Amino acid sequence: MTYFLFIFRSLTQAQRAAGVLGRGGVPAQVTKAPGGLGGEGCAFAVRIRARYHDRALDMLRNEGLRPVKAEVVKGGVPRP
Repeated sequence: MTYFLFIFRSLTQAQRAAGVLGRGGVPAQVTKAPGGLGGEGCAFAVRIRARYHDRALDMLRNEGLRPVKAEVVKGGVPRP
């Protein structure tokens, strides 16, 4: 299965993003960003299935939430 990880600089931003997506019908899971994807320091990711990518990105932009990075992950999600 293919997933997207939206990377955020803080847990609060990631939780807020997951809440926005969940209320909009996009299943989302908050996780610690895998090593190397978050850049310097602590980072958190919101994981969604690839089929929701465009819809999710529009929803986040409408709420003023801007991920610092979006990554495609095929298969399982790498561990932090």
